[in-house]
Amino acid sequence: MDKAFSTPTKSSDLKSDYAPTRIISEFIKYRGYDGIAYRSSLGPGINIALFDLDVANIR
Repeated sequence: MDKAFSTPTKSSDLKSDYAPTRIISEFIKYRGYDGIAYRSSLGPGINIALFDLDVANIR
């Protein structure tokens, strides 16, 4: 699943190419989570996608 979320998209990509991750994201958001964390495709590290930036507490 990390690979699906970390694959970059371009404006020329078909929306159906990323529909599965969009559906999963919407379901996770619906269940009350604030975001998703997944491994980076560019190297070691974790990416975080927030559904609402107001929930972030940056220190």
